[in-house]
Amino acid sequence: MGTIGSLLLMFGSFGIGWLAPISSLRLHPWIISLRYTDGAVVMCIIVTSIGAMALTREWMRLSQKVDWASKSAKKWVTAAIISWSVPLMAAIPLFSRDVYSYFAQGRVYQSGLNPYESGVSSVNNFLQNGADQLWSQSPPPYGPVFLWIEGVVVGIAGDSPDVGFYLFRFVALLGVGLIAYFLPKLATLHGVNPTRACWLCLANPMFLVHFVVSAHNDALMIGLMMAAVYVAARWRTTAGGLGGITLTTLAVAVKPIALLIS
Repeated sequence: MGTIGSLLLMFGSFGIGWLAPISSLRLHPWIISLRYTDGAVVMCIIVTSIGAMALTREWMRLSQKVDWASKSAKKWVTAAIISWSVPLMAAIPLFSRDVYSYFAQGRVYQSGLNPYESGVSSVNNFLQNGADQLWSQSPPPYGPVFLWIEGVVVGIAGDSPDVGFYLFRFVALLGVGLIAYFLPKLATLHGVNPTRACWLCLANPMFLVHFVVSAHNDALMIGLMMAAVYVAARWRTTAGGLGGITLTTLAVAVKPIALLIS
């Protein structure tokens, strides 16, 4: 049921997800039929809502079905995380279009301007690339490492915001991978059931929507933060402390709010 909900979210995103005005996906006949027909748009809204509710219900039901003390619990939670995540990797961004602001800031970076001094309106057609007008004159709330990542993504994607948002999703998935690796280790280190921790975090529909569907850079920031906390807690030595500080610095260089763990 959770996988069906995830598939419904993916399908609904093709009709109501965020697409840049110049997106080449808008030219595909089946996308046109979903986005420019009243009945199809209403259907996609309903399908997306049902998918979100089904995914949420099955996530809560999973905690009731699984015996956390059994060896099979890890298998079922892992299967749920993978089967619910994979369809969402193909989805068009839902509920947030920040990923297009990343793309616009990357264009500013690639043009040789300082994104902290020049808003995304400094480059041509920023609205056509999907960026929110909120960022037209605003400096990005991100660190230099993520600005560099934005520049690399734009260098690869060129003028295609579609390729850009899938590349930013790949970056977000790197963060998800860090969280998936260090979360159970941190849980075990602090006497918490690691499988239940993975259910609470990684299988959580809010986590999947925010980090997989919307491709938020928070995923990379939090992944680095968790790595920093684990290294510092696991190796209480000078090397462990320096490693934790280095990883924290990288997290801050993605998004300064990571200073909270210092």
